[in-house]
Amino acid sequence: MMDFLYPFLSLFGLIVTSLVVGVAATPAVWLVQRAVERAATLNEWLGALMIGLALGFGYVLFGISTMILVIILRFVLGLRNREGSAHFYQPAAFLSAVNNYLIHIVHFLFLPLVRGTPPLIWFYRALGAKIGKGAFIMSTRIWDLDMLEIGDGSVIGGNVGISAHAVEGTKGTMKPVRIGKNVSIGADTLILPGVTIEDNVVVGAKSLVPKGAVLERDSTYGGVPVKKIR
Repeated sequence: MMDFLYPFLSLFGLIVTSLVVGVAATPAVWLVQRAVERAATLNEWLGALMIGLALGFGYVLFGISTMILVIILRFVLGLRNREGSAHFYQPAAFLSAVNNYLIHIVHFLFLPLVRGTPPLIWFYRALGAKIGKGAFIMSTRIWDLDMLEIGDGSVIGGNVGISAHAVEGTKGTMKPVRIGKNVSIGADTLILPGVTIEDNVVVGAKSLVPKGAVLERDSTYGGVPVKKIR
């Protein structure tokens, strides 16, 4: 089963990527086409400037289109994560993989440019994450978004990895991650499935929060794996 599944998933991923990129690029290609047509009537430098600006704005338009398309696909395909365990070849695991693969496409093509900005939070919310007011997120390494809660005023540092799923052998487990209010998570920290971080917690940079850990409120943690510092 696995010998068949891996090549199939690889081919499926390439097809999905081609479709998403192709459709999302259409508005940007149209913009560049119009700029090239207009540039032909201008002098050399103005024409080059117009095409260059069209390429720049076209890339941003492409990124936004990709985000919107992924959001639409998630709803149309009914991609939802569910708490529990499943083998790779079961439907729940496959749909979860597709869900995260769509996020990965946007992550690779555009998301790093909007880290720490409202569009990133809007995108995460549209994919199911519950994010409170005043939250600040500098990471694009966040998966299984409909299994994630982040409270008001919390800060997620650069390159923090948050995953509600873990894979052991051919079996995957999905458990929600809950982060309370006014939590600060340092850069490059990794948070695994089933973690609960209560209010007013500080997690030091480059820490590992293992599966199912509960970090108690009004405390500071750090280390690999994390331990209470104070």
